[in-house]
Amino acid sequence: MRPRSDEGNKISKYQKQGKKTALFEVPFFSSEKIYFQDGFVSEFFDSNKNLAEQSEQNKYFRKFPVDSISGKITGNIDYFEIKKNKNKLIGRGVFLKDSTNKYYPEFSENRSDSLSLLSFTEENDLGFPAKGWTEFPNGNIPFKTIGNHLSLKYFPNGSIKSVSETTRDVNSNTILETNWFANGQIANEKKITIAMNGEIEEIISAYDTIGNQLVKEGKGEYIYSEFYENSTLTNIGNINKGQKDGKWIGKLEDGKIFYEEDYLSGKLTKGIGFYQGEKIEYNEVNMPAEMIGGINAFQQHLLKNLRYPAESQRARITGKVFLSFDVCTDGTLCNYQILKGVEKNLNNEALRVVKLTNGKWQPALVRGKPVKNKFNLPISFMLQ
Repeated sequence: MRPRSDEGNKISKYQKQGKKTALFEVPFFSSEKIYFQDGFVSEFFDSNKNLAEQSEQNKYFRKFPVDSISGKITGNIDYFEIKKNKNKLIGRGVFLKDSTNKYYPEFSENRSDSLSLLSFTEENDLGFPAKGWTEFPNGNIPFKTIGNHLSLKYFPNGSIKSVSETTRDVNSNTILETNWFANGQIANEKKITIAMNGEIEEIISAYDTIGNQLVKEGKGEYIYSEFYENSTLTNIGNINKGQKDGKWIGKLEDGKIFYEEDYLSGKLTKGIGFYQGEKIEYNEVNMPAEMIGGINAFQQHLLKNLRYPAESQRARITGKVFLSFDVCTDGTLCNYQILKGVEKNLNNEALRVVKLTNGKWQPALVRGKPVKNKFNLPISFMLQ
């Protein structure tokens, strides 16, 4: 990982040495301009209600109070149309709080630390892109992105959980990712390459929770544990040239074999899962849920059934509605949620057209077993 500050240099040194340390947020800074005055941030828009730099061509702006230390929004958002003599207040965005999402602790955390994640989503009927954020009950944030290259995840106490830095070129994206255990010990370093023909993940180095190095320069026996339902699953196998190779097994905490898998240079060649005395063979560890007929069938469903609300059309309101839902093990849908809306009519139409597909999905499979899967989906509303 290329360091971007003195703190970044320290992080790089810890990665190389596998040193145990209590790491807290590394202050990488964004170069994006923020217009802040008297406790308020202002954001500007063009005539199409798209975010824009401050200029004489701006048509609208919004203003909201923030905490100058944490940067968190502390109140509702006022929207203005820019006028020569006096700016005109045209509406207000209010934040809705949702506590239905959960944070599920990883193996190195206290299993009882399952927490509600509090999501705050702005609702406005003006057609402007909505703001929002997520936080733990103690006010700490679970993740943050800086620009389009850096992502950080946090444990509930605020310590660093992972740092991912992305570099992009014409043909692929490369992600350098470092993960930590909850006790501050480095867990692993990964290199993930994403290209048109697929994704390749390489384990560069890995450690156990007390600092013993298991994988060095992409080679070694890797043992790692994770929570699985009401048990702990321990995964054991070899890493060669950064990838899984040979026989891998998964054991539950009662000693029973959960799976056996054969790999060749990172590619799964055969898998067998053991579920309550039943054997299930598979050739993909994770199969995401999808609508029967695939993405083409879903696109055809949208083209046929999506309707642009007349009121929104007259008001020239456009935007993208981000929603989520669960695909259950029988292919039915539930737990619909607007993650980031545009305005009421467009939000409701996006939900309506998705609900029409209920029962027409293939469930997700993990090691051959159907599981409930959360599906995130953007639906765009555009006018010519």
